[in-house]
Amino acid sequence: MSSYAPSSPLLPWPDLEVYDCNRAKFTEEQLKPYDGQWVAFSSDGSRLIAGAFDLLELDRLVQQAGLQMEDVWLESILFPGTQMQPSYFPE
Repeated sequence: MSSYAPSSPLLPWPDLEVYDCNRAKFTEEQLKPYDGQWVAFSSDGSRLIAGAFDLLELDRLVQQAGLQMEDVWLESILFPGTQMQPSYFPE
């Protein structure tokens, strides 16, 4: 029997081994343009969906790609010497 993600009952819970294997294939060169940003990876880790400096913009870009935030994995990309900028929410 499959497990299902509680926030998205139609999508099976991702296989973390598959995600880790696919995510590890991204090179430093591929990730460098996203330095200091939040990025969204596909649930299987094979695609980088979008990157943005703030989470609201990332949410917009993920939706523009036809997905919801609960369909992706979020990660901050930080190379040595980079600091994450605060993500502000509108008041």
